[in-house]
Amino acid sequence: MSRIPLPSPRLPKMLAVLAAVGLATACHSWKPAPLAPTPSQVPGHGRAQLTDGRMLQFSGYRVTVDSLSASDPPFAVPLDSVKQLEVRTTDIGRTVLLIVSVPVALGALFTVCESCLLSGGN
Repeated sequence: MSRIPLPSPRLPKMLAVLAAVGLATACHSWKPAPLAPTPSQVPGHGRAQLTDGRMLQFSGYRVTVDSLSASDPPFAVPLDSVKQLEVRTTDIGRTVLLIVSVPVALGALFTVCESCLLSGGN
């Protein structure tokens, strides 16, 4: 009697890691923000591309008449050194796509694995 091959016991762990990576990255996107003075510190995550090519990522920022400053990590740069400022926002379209596609992909994978087991792995 031939033995039916079983899926790798690591398969669920690999799928969980892939889903976690997808969840961590798919629901956010970067949107341009104005370099206009803000009355107080703006919460959330931001990033700034400087005119020398460097990219700074930070949390909690404030734009004044002449500078961009952040609290985490703490820094301040002259506003004329900032090429572009972006803020991280939740992307509803990507979130919905992820919520729909993960169960569909897992269902398809289960169906393929189940048919392989029923057919004896052939």
